[in-house]
Amino acid sequence: HAQVLLNGLPLAHGRSYTLRFRARADGSHPVRVSVDRDGPDWNNLGLNRSVTLGPEAREFSLPFRVANVGGQPARVAFSVGARAGRLWLEEVTLAHGHAGGDEVAPGALAAG
Repeated sequence: HAQVLLNGLPLAHGRSYTLRFRARADGSHPVRVSVDRDGPDWNNLGLNRSVTLGPEAREFSLPFRVANVGGQPARVAFSVGARAGRLWLEEVTLAHGHAGGDEVAPGALAAG
């Protein structure tokens, strides 16, 4: 299955974050959005949601609190599965807190 990964993010156990992004697809398309450890066991760290994309661009804001980071960096994963189609993902930011906090790694999420 296809994934878009944003690796090496320094998240802190117990801290609140908000993942924001804008996305659309060429038809109705479910996407799993998660924040996981960026290394073997890849355990989820507090965000594991399914969103459904459609032809109209939508903005998403997904707040979560980090648990069990275990000293490893984290990664954001957009898992699109094996279904054929085109998806657009832009303006991805991961910020501290639930309302307009500082970005975790400015510029890192926009690269690639």
